[in-house]
Amino acid sequence: MLWLHQDYTKKAKHEDVVVIPDIIIHHRRTSNNLLAIEVKTSDNRELIEFDKEKLKAYREYEPLDYQYALFIRFQKLDDTGKFIVEMEYI
Repeated sequence: MLWLHQDYTKKAKHEDVVVIPDIIIHHRRTSNNLLAIEVKTSDNRELIEFDKEKLKAYREYEPLDYQYALFIRFQKLDDTGKFIVEMEYI
């Protein structure tokens, strides 16, 4: 769990906000934090940018210091139910 201060991101509605990634890969009870992942199905740019800022914080915040961060977005192409998957390393 990471407390993200409002100065770090303008999306926070309160002074501090708790952020938790959708998926984490790490070794328990060690400082070996490997990967934080955020997954979105929304086209809302504001939510997407907020998730990317969270991932950046997980990489840069020293006590957590995740080695990698990955943003994944599933975008529906049409009514056939087909999706395109976008991935971005942060």
